[in-house]
Amino acid sequence: MSENNENLSKAYTELMEILKHLPEEAISKIPSYLIVSYESKKDLNYHFEFDPDKSFEDQNLFPETTELLAELYKNYWATEEEKKDLIINSNLKDQDIKDDVYNLMRNSNIVANSYQNESVHSIVADAKKKDDALLPTVVKKENIFVRLINFLKKIFINPENLK
Repeated sequence: MSENNENLSKAYTELMEILKHLPEEAISKIPSYLIVSYESKKDLNYHFEFDPDKSFEDQNLFPETTELLAELYKNYWATEEEKKDLIINSNLKDQDIKDDVYNLMRNSNIVANSYQNESVHSIVADAKKKDDALLPTVVKKENIFVRLINFLKKIFINPENLK
């Protein structure tokens, strides 16, 4: 796996951990298919612990995580005015965008301190249940010889079963 793909899968892991600390209101704005997609792309071998007591700057996030957060913020959480600010500042360098996203998220109180949101888990679990329900069920049918033998056994062993 290339370093970019590896970093991206680790970024999805970090993002999913951060989403667990968001309030229900913020999670409900993200389409469930997107959360399920993030869950399926995360690196299962990478462990990241989000500390809500630390600032975003101190979390040592991958740049890809910041980009994913910026997209979520821009598309689902930001007000129209904040979206305009992000668009205006998008031609600045990456560090400025990162700072803008962090500041906007902090000022909007999107990240709740010491908050563990279970709705992320329930969205993923519900999607897995739906996927399992859509899977075809295998109907095992006995072949003709086995059916014939079972029929003959029924006749000879207990002829009263034919009634």
